[in-house]
Parts: sequence; structure tokens; C-alpha cells
Amino acid sequence: MREEANRQGISINALTNKILQNYDQHWRWAERFGAVFLTRQTIARIIGCCPEARIVQIAKISGSAGAKDALRTMGISPTYQNLVKFAKNNMGTFGNWFDYSQHTRGKKEIIHLRHELGKNWSLFIANQVSTMFESILSKTVKSEIFDNSATLELTI
Repeated sequence: MREEANRQGISINALTNKILQNYDQHWRWAERFGAVFLTRQTIARIIGCCPEARIVQIAKISGSAGAKDALRTMGISPTYQNLVKFAKNNMGTFGNWFDYSQHTRGKKEIIHLRHELGKNWSLFIANQVSTMFESILSKTVKSEIFDNSATLELTI
């Protein structure tokens, strides 16, 4: 652990805390849901072979029924703040799906999801996260998809 703490430039206590948070927020649930660990390159290659219509279909199923199941299993109430926290922490920080940024502009919440997996991954995450807010909270979400990012706009 000392070697890894030194590599990251943090104390052993900070590394231990990071490991425990990662387990608490992600891995204990990933195990229960049967998650599979793959490299980014492998994910990019797999998703690069899929037709866009199929990616959207899978993302919408995952964002609706899959997200509801995950939240219920984890005992998370379906509130706006909890969905934001779930997307940011479970999918972003600990799931490594994307780098999550959020900004408020008047009555609009702008959620920006950055990654390095190509346009098909942008299509997947935009539809998955949008569908989560739409199906669970009946929010209308506008999305913009780019090669290595997706931007979602919600009215709060």
C-alpha cells in the first residue's frame, strides 16, 4: 500500500479511505449486479460494432428498468439529488464510465459527461442517463452528443 500511496502522492490513510469509499460506493454493488470489468479499449471496440439504433435501445432499457432496479437494491430514494449523486458517483467516479461535470444556468441543469470511448459511447451514456431522469422523475432531457462527450440539459 505504501508503494501505491507514494505513486498517487497521498498518505496511506488517504489511500485506505479511497479504497473503502470505492468499495462502499461501487464494488459491493457491482458484485451484486454481476458487473464485468473490461478495459476501455475493449468496451470501445465492442460498442463500435453495434448499430446506433441498438445502442439507443439498450441504453434506454438500462436507464429505465436497470436504473430503477439498481436504486431499489441500493435503498436509494428516487429524488433528483439522489439520481445526480448516483450518476456522478456510481457511474462516473467509481464506475469509470465518464468524467461528470454539472452547472446551473437559471432553471436549467447542464450535465456534461466526458470520456475517451468514441461517439457510440457518447450515444449510450446520453441515452442511459437521460432515460434515467425521464423514466424515474418524468424530467424532459435534451441531449447533445459529441465524439467523446455528451451534454444533457434538464429543467429543474
